[in-house]
Amino acid sequence: MQISLFFSLLSFFRQQRCNKNTDLQLRVQAEMHTFAKGQIAEALGYILGVTSAYACLAGKRKPKRSYYLRRPISLLCVWCSSLTESRAICRYICDQYADSGNQALFGKKEDGAVGRAAIEQWIESEGQSFNPPSLAIIFQLAFAPMMGRTTDLAVVEQNEAKLAKVLDVYDQRLGESQYFAGDDFSLADLVHLPNADFLVNRTSKAGLITERKNLARWWDDVSSRPAWKKVTEMQSTPRPS
Repeated sequence: MQISLFFSLLSFFRQQRCNKNTDLQLRVQAEMHTFAKGQIAEALGYILGVTSAYACLAGKRKPKRSYYLRRPISLLCVWCSSLTESRAICRYICDQYADSGNQALFGKKEDGAVGRAAIEQWIESEGQSFNPPSLAIIFQLAFAPMMGRTTDLAVVEQNEAKLAKVLDVYDQRLGESQYFAGDDFSLADLVHLPNADFLVNRTSKAGLITERKNLARWWDDVSSRPAWKKVTEMQSTPRPS
């Protein structure tokens, strides 16, 4: 886990009154989801050639002045009065900068509606099938121990079984094409990166991805892309308060 995220989580929980374990887990997962949004938005910025892309994801607040000082060249804000869901924000950024950088992120123009639909179905799979069990595992193995709570191994086992079925399908698909939606890296791959990164690097369940031949090949590819390496580098750098 990135150190900056660790301290932001500690600060977050010091300010909250969580009387029930279920409520506490929901709050942690919400914070994790917000962090993932930020990761994806940053990666989109680098992939598309926007020097610094930042989605304003916490209500209508503007970023602190220190953010502008750290990223002075350009800034993109998606105001949450109209967009609040991470995947919707990603789609917006891809459309807004369709002629910049990697133009295949949300489908090539020549592929038309069919190309975009192919990407959309894997984005939907991430949201409905991959995210829930992977997030539950990440919470139990990465966050609960830091909060002084006992890892619920039954929850881990249950969600590992669910996730394994999803990853079997993914492995089969990635044996047919280089990336989820075809032979071009797209938003379908990018939305999977935050949770995949946590699983591989911050839990004991890396084998769920690395022990599946085609999925492991995909992971080595996407996690070594300059844009994603830049994001993880930035996230691991302590930020001024």
